[in-house]
Amino acid sequence: MNLMDAIYKRRSIRKYKTNGLSSEEFKELEALLSHCPKLYEHIPMDIHVVKDGKKVHALFSGIINSYTKVTAPHYLVVTSEDKEGYLENVGFAIEHIVLELANLGIGTCWIGGFDKKALFSGMLPMKENHVPAIVIAFGHPENPAQLTELIDVSYKRKSLKEISFGSLDNDWTYIMNAVRRAPSGINGQPWRLYKEGSIINLYTVKRSFITKPLEAMNRIDAGIALCHLKIAAESKNKSIHIKKLDNNHIEALNYITSIVEK
Repeated sequence: MNLMDAIYKRRSIRKYKTNGLSSEEFKELEALLSHCPKLYEHIPMDIHVVKDGKKVHALFSGIINSYTKVTAPHYLVVTSEDKEGYLENVGFAIEHIVLELANLGIGTCWIGGFDKKALFSGMLPMKENHVPAIVIAFGHPENPAQLTELIDVSYKRKSLKEISFGSLDNDWTYIMNAVRRAPSGINGQPWRLYKEGSIINLYTVKRSFITKPLEAMNRIDAGIALCHLKIAAESKNKSIHIKKLDNNHIEALNYITSIVEK
C-alpha cells in the first residue's frame, strides 16, 4: 500500500489491542521519525515516543473531550518552537508519519487539547523554548480491517465544490479529492483552496468567538491538507512549491500559504 492508498484507507482508530508494538515495529517507527518531511525546515520540532501509554492516560482527567476516551498502548507527543507557521508544519509532518504507519498496519488518532506545557512536566525532555502542539495515539487496531477497507470518497466529507474554487482539470480534481480525505479537528474540514492559473491559495475558515480556540487546530488541519495535496501532486508527477505570497486577503478566511505549480 502506497501513501495514496493510505489516504483513502486510513481512518481514526479509537479502539486498540492492549498488546503494544514489537521491538521491530518500534525500530521502523524510529526510522520514519528520523526522516520525517517538514513543511518549514527552519522551525525546530521534536516527536517524543511515549511507549507507556498509561503516562498519557493520567493526563486525561483534566481535559474534557471525546478524544480522551481513546486509550492506546502508545502515544507520540509533538513539541515545537512557537514560530509563525509551526502548527502547519506539525500537521504536514505528522500526517506523513500517520499515513506511513497506516501502511504498516498501525492505527492512529489525532488528539488535541494538550497545549499546556505543564501537563508534560517530568514526562518528556521538552526543550525550554518548545511548546506542546499535538498528541497522536497509536497501536494495533482492535479491528485490523479498519486500515484495509477502502473508504467511500464522500464519507463524512464536504463536496469538492465546498472546499475548492476555480477551474480544475482532471489531475487537479484528483489532487483536490485527496485533500478532501484529510482528517480534521471535530471533522470541521476548515480548508478552502482557490486556484488561479498555476497558483492555489490555501485558507482556513475564521471561527466565531465561541469556537475561537479551534483556530490553532485549524492551522494543524491546514498542514494535514497540504500533506495530502503534495502526495497527490507528486503521484501525478507535478512539481509544486509552497510559499507565502502577498495580496491574498479574503473576508471571513485566514490566509495560510500558496501552492505554486512549476
